[in-house]
Amino acid sequence: MSDGVLQLCRYMRLVLGEQLDRRFVLGLLLCGRKLLVWLCDRSGLIGTEDPIDIHSEPETFIRIIMAFSQLEPHRLGWDPNMLLARGEEWIAPTDPSVKPSDFGQSLYDTKWQITVHPGRVYYTTEALSIIRAASLSGSGTVVWKVQDENGEECVLKRIWRLITAPTEQDIRSVLTKDSPVCEIEFCADAMVDDAVDNTHQSIRRGLEELRAKSLEKVSKRRKIADAQAGVDDATHAEKYIHLSAEGKLENLGEERQPARRVCTYTLMKTFGKPIKFFTSVGQLLRAMRDAIQGHKDLWFSRAMHRDISPGNILIVEDGKYTGRLIDLQNGKIYEHDVETPFTDPPDDEECESLIKGLKRKLGVELSHHQAQDLLNRHGFACEIESRCLALQRRKFSDQAIIAHMLSTTSDKVASFPDVDRATAKSEERLTGTEAFMSGELLLPAPKLYEKTSENRTHNHHVIHDVESFFWVFVYLCITRDGCRGSRRPELGPSLLDPKDIPLRLFVDCLFDTKSHKTLIYTKESILNAPDHFIKSILPEVHPDLQCLSTLLEGWWRLMALSYLTYDRLTPGIIHDQVLALFDAAIKKLAEAPPHGADEKRTTTPDLATQQLPPILGRSETEPSTQTGHWDGSPRRARSSPPRRSPSPRRDGSESPTPNPNPGAAPEFPSSKKRRTDNEGDLEHRERDIDDDSAPLFD
Repeated sequence: MSDGVLQLCRYMRLVLGEQLDRRFVLGLLLCGRKLLVWLCDRSGLIGTEDPIDIHSEPETFIRIIMAFSQLEPHRLGWDPNMLLARGEEWIAPTDPSVKPSDFGQSLYDTKWQITVHPGRVYYTTEALSIIRAASLSGSGTVVWKVQDENGEECVLKRIWRLITAPTEQDIRSVLTKDSPVCEIEFCADAMVDDAVDNTHQSIRRGLEELRAKSLEKVSKRRKIADAQAGVDDATHAEKYIHLSAEGKLENLGEERQPARRVCTYTLMKTFGKPIKFFTSVGQLLRAMRDAIQGHKDLWFSRAMHRDISPGNILIVEDGKYTGRLIDLQNGKIYEHDVETPFTDPPDDEECESLIKGLKRKLGVELSHHQAQDLLNRHGFACEIESRCLALQRRKFSDQAIIAHMLSTTSDKVASFPDVDRATAKSEERLTGTEAFMSGELLLPAPKLYEKTSENRTHNHHVIHDVESFFWVFVYLCITRDGCRGSRRPELGPSLLDPKDIPLRLFVDCLFDTKSHKTLIYTKESILNAPDHFIKSILPEVHPDLQCLSTLLEGWWRLMALSYLTYDRLTPGIIHDQVLALFDAAIKKLAEAPPHGADEKRTTTPDLATQQLPPILGRSETEPSTQTGHWDGSPRRARSSPPRRSPSPRRDGSESPTPNPNPGAAPEFPSSKKRRTDNEGDLEHRERDIDDDSAPLFD
């Protein structure tokens, strides 16, 4: 029967993805005379333990069929708070008079009336994101552009959040000052039958789960129901993002409980376009910088985002900021701080030993105060010397090592959250978009980036989020077609030039692969191998964005050094170190000879040719972002001429492919091209680990 159950799961996924007004799905599996009843909600899959014999138990079979025919729609999975638009009236989608034409041309165009609470009614104008709706277990996030009863436009998000998790408003409220983080009007739990709509009580009616049985993994793509979406991602805001809709069937076991979830609505005032639709180098730099600043503001207010991805950084141009960090649903609030400055007085002899050792081995002179601070951060003098020597062997210069380790002292750093005190490993839920997560988080223990395991537990630390920002920036620089608002033609369905093979391979191994091992191995190769990033990845940056190579290289070195010298102070300084790199790049861009409106040209050959518009307010040389919808990217007319040929490499040659020999950068695993659907070749899958690996059960 397991094959039948798996097929039923696929049908349930289809229902959840195609009917946005579904809270859960019921399914019947009849094999001969044996009947199984299954229910799928956002907590997973639950079914009858033993089959029902419809011949020996006809009364039970009749009761089941009668229940399907007599129960109210909301008891069968429909959302009573959502009504369908038909002309000037609003009707229940289960009304017998409803026709297929009432649902519009696509899921994105279907119009709904959504009652969040009595007195809070919103009317959708279009769906902005439905990718996660098809998740068998997880958040099931759907986002609409809506209008209230006064015609004011906002963004409404529906999410099935963990019942123990804070709301996005809770996360945002930790900020006591203005910050480039999404502005949230309110969060409210949905109500059904005058009770909060949650999976345990409202849907499962308190039903407890028994032991799990074996089910195999289901991995099948869901096609987006958008008839007008072409192969160019500039025509659709959800194209080429990493999906979380690929759930896994995983046994709970006898000791584990399903994740109980509650349906929550979040009304946001912030909306724009995803950062991948940047139209100038200056806009990209400022939007990334603003998002990192917003993350820093959250961090020093005792909260962390924990899901950095291109889809969670918006270009807004709202008069205050160019970019804003959104999607706080995986965020976490911490109760305790790591107090600074560090006041544990190290032994004077240890200080003298460190001062003499670094002077003898590296030619560096330390003050007594600097030596004390280093010992408080790293431990013993011999450990610090050992780390410096290890960095030398990795071809980091003495100046780079010392400049990094002595960049500041603890008395100049504000207190920051104590992650390890807040969460035991057994209680931590892994969250994030897998393609952009730190490879360290994908491992069962923090041993990926060498010599750090003794300084950090396997919790989600702030350095992991900063690393995610790094991968997002790398992704944008190597996959976007310059500032044209579209994906590179080299990454299209057909291989146009053999010279594009390294680029396609790197993109697949770094971002598109389904294999955890490949993701881990590739990220380890880039951060651990000397010169690997410079020789293999930088040549693949789009020619129009090669002006960002200095920033990319500096950020890579910062991440490598930060992991290799990780200490108690790293979480308190990592943001400022990255922001300093962006400030330098923005300053260099601003000092370049002015070119007026040319700053938004389709080619960006060199930093020296770029003009930086003002950081605050709208630029006179850049088009304003469309308010009300983040699909403000350049629209491609169907009659437009064929795409140009791929841009040439900086040196006209293939990028070097590293090899796995010791002492050299490892070679990326080969990847066989996958067949694609109407979303285009190399489609990315937005994999929220909280969604993707949340268990299903029977």
